[in-house]
Amino acid sequence: MSNTLVEYLKQLRKEKNITAEELGNMIGYSQSHISGVENGLKNLNGNLLTKYIKALSNDDIEKAEIENAIKNNYEYDISSVKNADFFNNDKTISLNDITGYEFFIDGEQLSNREMKLILTLIRGYRQI
Repeated sequence: MSNTLVEYLKQLRKEKNITAEELGNMIGYSQSHISGVENGLKNLNGNLLTKYIKALSNDDIEKAEIENAIKNNYEYDISSVKNADFFNNDKTISLNDITGYEFFIDGEQLSNREMKLILTLIRGYRQI
């Protein structure tokens, strides 16, 4: 068991071979923000924690396991946190819808390959 909650989250992220930059892109934070949280330089709030858990979970079962580990080992009940707005369900998006537009993360334009990866990650998370 890791000593702190943020050490546990960092360990979990690394076990899944996800970089801080990839995680940040998945949940709408910069790589420097994720690194800052994991290194104790920035605070971890409930909304970020909820997004972090959802991004690192392959399914609802694993999400519940992570939440229980946090509750049991770090005495933090994630169920008391209001659900984070992780996905916007207002519009169905396909790669065809976003091709031709310019999207930027941390000042760098995303390639079509990167956009396809993001959509693939989201679909995998949702198990579509």
